[in-house]
Amino acid sequence: MYADVEEMKAIAALPALIARMEERFREEASPEEIPELWAYTYVAMGLRYPVAVVNDVLRHVMPLIESSRIYESILAKGRIKGYRESILIRGREKFGQPDEVTANALQRITDEEQLGRIGDRLTDSCSWQELLGDEQ
Repeated sequence: MYADVEEMKAIAALPALIARMEERFREEASPEEIPELWAYTYVAMGLRYPVAVVNDVLRHVMPLIESSRIYESILAKGRIKGYRESILIRGREKFGQPDEVTANALQRITDEEQLGRIGDRLTDSCSWQELLGDEQ
């Protein structure tokens, strides 16, 4: 029960803390740095508070967060993971389980466009080896 009360107090104090941060960012950071600072804040707060709370207290700066390089990097990593998962799911249905060499080759691919092309080739490919071709 004590932890819940302390957490509720901490959450209740967040709007004032965010307002102070916003003021300091305006005074001390360059316009280019501000989106990055908010993105780092968003990530760090997610380690401590429920996502719904973080989204609520930072909703007014979400456009800045979404314009940051770190946010874009996180999204790109998620898209790459999604491409790989989709290729593996669809490939397993068509070719069966990939061997270790094939699975490792797919994991090494970090380019979204390359993964997209591999996904596009799934329909016409007859094997994991043909699908990945030169990628292995």
